[in-house]
Amino acid sequence: MSKETEFKVPTIDPKVLQKSRKSDLPRTASKVNIPLPSKEETSNAKPFEEDVPVIPPVPYKEPAWSDKCDQDREYSFEVEKNGVIIEEIQHLQSKPFWLFGRLPNCDINITHPTSSRYHAVLQYRPPTILNSAAPEPDGSEQMSEKNNSKGSKQTNVGGGWYLYDLDSTHGTFLNKQQVIPNTYVRVRVGYMIKLGSSSRTFILQGPSDDEDEPIALTITEMKEQAKKHQELRQEMAKIEQQEKERIEKLKMSDGITWGMAEDADEETDLTENPYASSNNEELFLDDPKKTLRGYYEREGHELEYKVEELSSGTYCCKVELPIDDANGRAIVAEVTHKGKKKEVVLQCALEACRILDRQGLLRQANHVPRRKHRKQSDSDDDDDFLDRTGAVEKRRQRKQASQHPQIRTYTDLNNMNL
Repeated sequence: MSKETEFKVPTIDPKVLQKSRKSDLPRTASKVNIPLPSKEETSNAKPFEEDVPVIPPVPYKEPAWSDKCDQDREYSFEVEKNGVIIEEIQHLQSKPFWLFGRLPNCDINITHPTSSRYHAVLQYRPPTILNSAAPEPDGSEQMSEKNNSKGSKQTNVGGGWYLYDLDSTHGTFLNKQQVIPNTYVRVRVGYMIKLGSSSRTFILQGPSDDEDEPIALTITEMKEQAKKHQELRQEMAKIEQQEKERIEKLKMSDGITWGMAEDADEETDLTENPYASSNNEELFLDDPKKTLRGYYEREGHELEYKVEELSSGTYCCKVELPIDDANGRAIVAEVTHKGKKKEVVLQCALEACRILDRQGLLRQANHVPRRKHRKQSDSDDDDDFLDRTGAVEKRRQRKQASQHPQIRTYTDLNNMNL
C-alpha cells in the first residue's frame, strides 16, 4: 500500500435520513402556505387586553344631609392590634364619609378574610334643624325641640359621625356590640369599631366635646348597680315562670275562662264512687298512717293492717274500713307493692285515706264521732214491753224532762202551788 491514500467521505443512506427527520407540525395540520400580515393590518391591530376583574359598584347612596366636617375639628382613627397602636388614620374631616372594605377602592382597606368587599361606612352629619316629618338616621340624638312661627315642630339634631353597616356577612361591632345592618348608629370620640373577626380595632379620636358624659359612679358602685339589676332581672324572670306555671295548671285542670265563666255544674257525688279522684290529698299526704290512726281512734275502731308476701320482695296489704258500700259490704283498701314491707303499709294507709276522703268522712269536721251515738235507755229495766202499770214510761219521761229542763214563768209557779 502507498502511504498517500485518498480519504473516503462517509455516506448515509437517504432512506434512513428521511425516517430520522420528523415534522414539527402535527399530522392534522394543513400544509397550505399562510400569508404573513401586511403592514396596514399590523398598524390597525388592537392592543392585547388582559382579563381585569370588574369592581362592583358601592352599595351605598350618600344621603342628602351628608356633608364634610368643619376643618378645625380634627378627627382621626387609632388602629390598635394586640394592645399596640400600629397605624393612625388622619384627617377624617376631609371627607363626608369613609368606606371600609376588602376591595382596593375602599377608603380604609381591610385584608382580613371575614371582612366583606364593602363592609361598613362611617358617615358624618352636620348639625341641622329638621321638621318633625323629616327623616333622620336611627340612633341620632335630639338635642332640643321648639315651635316655629307657623306652629310646626322643629328638631335640632346634633352633628357627628354615624356608623352604617352595609349588611356585611360577619357583622360590624361598636364597643363590642353588633350593629344592626342598614342602620345609622351614633359614634362618639373614644368608641371602638371592629369589623368581622379582625383583630384590628379602630378607635375614634377627636374633640373632647364629642365624648360621652363622664359617669359619676365609681367602679365598685357600678358593679353593685349591675348586680342589683341582675338580681332584679332574675326575680322578674322567676315571677314570670311562676305565672306561666300557674296558667298551665289552670289550663290542665279547669281551663281559663277569661271572665266568661260557664254555668256552674253540679258537683259529683264522690260517695257513689269510692275510687273517684280526691281533692284533699294535701291533708294526709305528709303522714297517712297517723291520719288513718286518728280517724280509727275517733270512731272507736281498731286499726289492723293485713300484710301478705306474694313473692320475694312483693307484698299485699289490706285494711278493712269501718264503712259499707251500696250493697252493705265492708269496703277494703288493698295495695300490692314491690319493695319493703313498711312501704306497702304506707301505700295502703294512703289508699285508705283517699277512700275515706272521697266519702267525706276523713276530716273531723265532716262527721260526728260514733262514741256519742249511744242509746239513752239501754237497760232492761227501761223495757216497757212487759210493763202493764205504766211506771217505766213515766220514769223515761222524768229522765227526759231532767235532761231538757223547762223554763217556767211566775204565773206557772203560782198555778202549780194552787
